Amino acid sequence: MASRALQRMNIDPTILQKLTNRRLFTARDLLIATHLELVEALDITFQAAEELVLCVCNQIAPISSTVLDLHARAKLQLNHLQTQLSALDQQLRGGIPVGGITELAGSVMYIDTEKKFSSRRIVEMAKSRWPHTFHDQETIQSLTEHILVVNPDSSEALVGHIKALEASIIDHNVKLVVVDSIAALARSEFSRDKIVDRQQLLGQQAAILKSLAETFRIPVVVVNQVTAQMYAPSSHAFQGKTTSSGPAAQTQLTAALGTMWAHAVNTRLVLESVADVRFIKVAKSPAAPMAAFAYTITEAGMELLEGHTVPAQVLGSVINMHVAHEFNYEPQEMDI
Repeated sequence: MASRALQRMNIDPTILQKLTNRRLFTARDLLIATHLELVEALDITFQAAEELVLCVCNQIAPISSTVLDLHARAKLQLNHLQTQLSALDQQLRGGIPVGGITELAGSVMYIDTEKKFSSRRIVEMAKSRWPHTFHDQETIQSLTEHILVVNPDSSEALVGHIKALEASIIDHNVKLVVVDSIAALARSEFSRDKIVDRQQLLGQQAAILKSLAETFRIPVVVVNQVTAQMYAPSSHAFQGKTTSSGPAAQTQLTAALGTMWAHAVNTRLVLESVADVRFIKVAKSPAAPMAAFAYTITEAGMELLEGHTVPAQVLGSVINMHVAHEFNYEPQEMDI
């Protein structure tokens, strides 16, 4: 975790103050400096600089483990966060997995980066789903004061909040991180000719979120947007509508942000609607096969429906799986 704050490490307070004065705040800031630069900046000996670098490296380097060690720890730790949707939890072998990124992609979403988070809706769902727990002002206050909300207004601010998550997780004992949405700011701020820069930014965000999820064994849930593409049906595509650009022209709504982001998420849950019935689909998971479940939205939030046959176009075929590209990758002639 090169982004880990030096203040969170076991470093001599005097050296730490010198690092702060020199605007060296993270492990990355320190490690990109040469030993000689550290000697000059911190007024320490060359040996002390070597020891400082080694100290930081030992604290951020991942510890090797055997499969037996990982299996033993997994049995002792929380490995999933239940969604309270029994069939979906069973399909995911317990719920939303910790230690990775779970993406929720669909066409109807609250976009928190647009400051539409509803505290009133949170209270309504809690009181409806767990009436015996949240039944008075005291229990409602206890719930709401344990939900921390930030509203970044730019991609730069969002990266800053993500980098500061480690401190918040430690200080507030955070057990779940939700980014809603990961796509809104990136898609609005980067034009088509800046796609490479945007993907690099998203890769940076994904790397930090994955590291935090694994380090603190917590689930990270990100909400994606959808984009219209003229492609054949696929298991990652939403059911689109025929458009007017030609008799054979059709659009498919697919999860946005392209292939690189699709590979960054560990689990992808897709929301679709067919014949006025909503479905939530496990489109990508390292532990579960593809499956879909009908659901509805009530005062208690999302609830699964029984007795609905899942249409073939919702399940699709894994062979035809497709993720939207922002670039045209068709072969082009080149002058040699």
